[in-house]
Amino acid sequence: MTGVGLNKRTTLWLKARKRAKEAQYAAQFKGLSLDALLSGDVLIPANKVEPPADAGHFAGYSTFCGTTRALSLTADVRELVAPFYFVSNNDDALRKAEGLGWLPLYLNLPVSKDPVLAATQAKIAKAYPQAFAVLNRYAHLLYFDDKKHHAPAQANAALERFASRSDVAVAVPRHPFLGGGILQEFSQAMAQPRYRSQRFKMSGFITTQLEAGHKVSDVEMYWTAYIYRNMRHPDCEPISRAWYSAIGECGIECQVSFDFVAQRFESIEAYDLEDIFKL
Repeated sequence: MTGVGLNKRTTLWLKARKRAKEAQYAAQFKGLSLDALLSGDVLIPANKVEPPADAGHFAGYSTFCGTTRALSLTADVRELVAPFYFVSNNDDALRKAEGLGWLPLYLNLPVSKDPVLAATQAKIAKAYPQAFAVLNRYAHLLYFDDKKHHAPAQANAALERFASRSDVAVAVPRHPFLGGGILQEFSQAMAQPRYRSQRFKMSGFITTQLEAGHKVSDVEMYWTAYIYRNMRHPDCEPISRAWYSAIGECGIECQVSFDFVAQRFESIEAYDLEDIFKL
């Protein structure tokens, strides 16, 4: 009887511990809502940074959140003219980035080993750079995935193509190998555990979008490893806000959410990656 009682108490304790962890996890994600970010202290250190005196009207940036072990940044921007910023909550990452010529922007969030939470933290800068005062000062902004080491050196090519286009708020390359619709993106994502863990969240978001009249087929498929923004275009901030909000509903597979957001804005342009970036 004593053994049975212990098992019951252990089971109850484990259930209570699980509920507490789930509540803590949910609170961490709730703290990443746009309203919470803009009203809290997460952005305060980054927003104290001033741009260089000769910064010009264009900047590039990238971001990483998570443990040092997961960091993949290798791009050296010391010889490039434009300023390049690196947004992270990891001090080691910021030190490495600074050594490679990036200007560090500290994100005041705890470093998490959880790949979903860490990826969600990185979506702040990726999807809504307007939250960062120093990035908001530039008329033209280029985002690069931190794993794309060649991209910063080719930034001028993207700038030359889009900077004079007053009709373009955001430009993103077409997906290099997916083109059959958003469900292909969903299926491809299921090969990665971090995306698979959010499959019900993602499928629920897709269902909601279909009910709202959006499409999953015969649509542009975007690859958000590269993003050009005309920060002065009236649609730019609403696009960023809509995408960040959609990421909160969809999960970290942010190309799925972007593919739906893009159906709402004619000022988002798709282009062929090889026309600009020599991979």
